[in-house]
Amino acid sequence: MAILLLCMVTLHPTLHSVMYLVFRVQSVVSDNDEVSRVQKRLLLLRYALPRNGVVGYVGDPGDHGKEHRLTQYALAPLLVDDTPNHPLVIGNFDEADADGARCKYKGLVPIFDFGHGVCLFQAG
Repeated sequence: MAILLLCMVTLHPTLHSVMYLVFRVQSVVSDNDEVSRVQKRLLLLRYALPRNGVVGYVGDPGDHGKEHRLTQYALAPLLVDDTPNHPLVIGNFDEADADGARCKYKGLVPIFDFGHGVCLFQAG
């Protein structure tokens, strides 16, 4: 009985993590609504960022904050400030930017271009 209890206590966190990961992947891949689209675009970026804290944000002029709000929602609990005044800054640009030219933002040093208009910068 003690061995069974020890196995259950040892495996519970692992099973919980696997179930959470399966749920997250399924929720990101299964739907095709606007929030799911943003979550798919930002999935790799999410793993490159800290889980908590504050990062900056730059995007296309004229999106009137919509993409910023969707980015904030997709990356929660990380806070995404709508300014580039942070050590790490997310670049979220129009997906039509196929050549990566937008990932050269004034005053910011590019760390990585994730494609689809998603970049990670560091303050210069």
